[in-house]
Amino acid sequence: MGLAPDVLCLVLVITAGGSGVACFHPLGTTIASALVSRRKGLAIALYISAGSVGFALGPVLISRIVAHRGLGSTYLAIAPALLMAALWIFYGPRNGFGQPSEIRSSTDETSAKEEHWRPVLLLTATSVARAFVVVSFLNFLPFHMQQKGLDLEARSAYLFALQFGDAVGSLIGGILSDRLGRWRVMFWSPLPVPLLLIAFLNIDGSLALIPLFLAGVMLFASAPAVIVGAQKLLPRRQGIAAALQIGFAFGISGLLMTGVGRMGEFFGLGRVFHAVAILPLLMVVLVWFLRPDRKAFEAVAAS
Repeated sequence: MGLAPDVLCLVLVITAGGSGVACFHPLGTTIASALVSRRKGLAIALYISAGSVGFALGPVLISRIVAHRGLGSTYLAIAPALLMAALWIFYGPRNGFGQPSEIRSSTDETSAKEEHWRPVLLLTATSVARAFVVVSFLNFLPFHMQQKGLDLEARSAYLFALQFGDAVGSLIGGILSDRLGRWRVMFWSPLPVPLLLIAFLNIDGSLALIPLFLAGVMLFASAPAVIVGAQKLLPRRQGIAAALQIGFAFGISGLLMTGVGRMGEFFGLGRVFHAVAILPLLMVVLVWFLRPDRKAFEAVAAS
């Protein structure tokens, strides 16, 4: 990205990178779930948390590279990707594991054969709401912090706090969803997020990192439950089920960021952030309508 000579090349580079991510996540999520027969919430939680940790470290890494080596040196950030590609080649699953037939055969025997699209669409709507909140803050928080006079590395600390909270929340939420039930985690975890985000927006200094981190924890605590639940509701289309909750949700949110930017210019980013902070309550409302479908996606005896 740092070597792109103009906007068109920058868009093409970002599109290529986004395509790679889009190809990886649905199948990766499906394999992570298929590798275990029990505690699928924990398996998905580990998968999401690992990605969130990398996502959290990204702004810290790239800000240091740009600060010390210049914008043209952003290509140095490719090193972790090359390392993981090599590890995957030599140590990744063998013998064709992950082919559609094998993934279907590894699905829980207790899973219903029919497909339940209505609750999947409700779960997808909750994922879009979550992604919209996260993407809004990740995209525009640096500008908001810049207006407060913070430098590049200080601004990256706020992004790290939110994204590291995502990682911790996914791990905790995955464990709890296996033990307490997926619906309960989906319903209760988003409730305190608006208060935490509003507290963050009204606190100055490094103390604001605490409610921002906790907001990330609670916002993403339901993500593993949503993904596993969607896969149980579409047992023969697990890749599609995961793609709706990850790629589709974040893609739709990304398309909406132009509108968020426009509103930020008109009303001010502070007011827009306060409005966005209320959206997790929509997740709670949507999950409430999933009560009739709980048996179809709920964990059975900590499955």
